[in-house]
Order: sequence, then C-alpha cells, then structure tokens
Amino acid sequence: MNFRVWLELEQNEFLYQGTSDILLPQIYEQGLKVPSWWGSERVAWYYAEEVAEDVGGGEVVIRVPINRFDTSKLEPDGNSIAEPLTYTLGQSEDELYAQWKRSKGTWQDCLAIYESVIYRAPMKITPEDVWTS
Repeated sequence: MNFRVWLELEQNEFLYQGTSDILLPQIYEQGLKVPSWWGSERVAWYYAEEVAEDVGGGEVVIRVPINRFDTSKLEPDGNSIAEPLTYTLGQSEDELYAQWKRSKGTWQDCLAIYESVIYRAPMKITPEDVWTS
C-alpha cells in the first residue's frame, strides 16, 4: 500500500481532480456531474494535462477538502485498477495489482494504491477550489 499517499490525505485532507480552465465556467455553474474522478495531486495534474490537450486551454487542478464529500458515495476507481498510470505511480501493473489483491478493496485502499477514486454524488466547485500550474 502506498502509505505516503494515505498520509498525505490524512494530513491535508484533500482530493484532487484535473481539468482545463476552458471548462471552469460550466463547472462553476453546474458543479461536477456524477460520476466524477478524484485522487492525489500528481494524478490530477496528469489528467489536467490530458484534458487540456483534448479540449484546449490551460491545465488546472480542483482541490476539495475531504469533509465536503459524502464518503459513502466514494468508491474504488475500476478504470485505474484495470489500466493504472504506471509511469506516474512509479510501479508496474503487477506490483499495483498485487497490493490491490492484498487490500480490503475499499475506496481508501484504491486511493492509497492507485491514487484515484470515483465520487457518485454532485460536487459544487468554487474559484477558491481551483489551482493553476
């Protein structure tokens, strides 16, 4: 298990999501739709780059305190388990999956191992939640 990520979550108590600044007006107006994907800061910056390349604009990361989430609506990210970001995470798919198989399979385990979770509830976002690179 990647305890550094779990310790970071415990100390900072934030989840992160990457996007493009072009999408921010819609996000401010409508919030993030269900489902939304959240994770560590480094995984969020990876996805911010991907989204900005796809839709244009600049990379931004949304940072939300964990206490704004209904944790009963967080779940493991099956996409990350099936196709992990091995380069970003610095581990092979087999190493990550071995950790996953030893875990209890909770969203906390997925966050600690794959640095990603799914949130199945709407999330209101404010300008104070947004970081730019």
